[in-house]
Amino acid sequence: MLLSKMQEIKVIKKIKTKLEDVTLFEFLENEKNKKILYIKKMKEEKKEVLNQTIHTFQVVDGVSLWEVNRKLKRLVRTGIPKESLQLGAMKIPLTVKKSNILATPIEIERIEKTIDELEGFEELRLRFFHRYKPHYHEKKVFGEIDRWIEIEIC
Repeated sequence: MLLSKMQEIKVIKKIKTKLEDVTLFEFLENEKNKKILYIKKMKEEKKEVLNQTIHTFQVVDGVSLWEVNRKLKRLVRTGIPKESLQLGAMKIPLTVKKSNILATPIEIERIEKTIDELEGFEELRLRFFHRYKPHYHEKKVFGEIDRWIEIEIC
């Protein structure tokens, strides 16, 4: 109780010294501007988080980023297998492609770039302190295309 009273007195003294330097109108205007800046900053942060969440649920050239992100996060929790460390690469299987057309180099580059920007990939880097580079691979087998991501451990 005594501590809260002392804190109130300190706050009142600070406000009083501020009021002595500027007029009441200027003080209130300054406080209003601080609140406006704080609200703008919070809106920008929320937009960034929302954009990242939307990005995670997108599909890039038939590759579900949500599925890849989930598999990467599972890999972070369970750890990298020793065989993968010895081979220098990990393989993450993806769903079978519906069309019979292989991806162009531009599409492959876009897929690799978006996978590299995923939250799960960043967690993988932070957890195990290795440098990783994703490589997207496709192989035509009996009229359908098998796909996988190979993560090179540098």
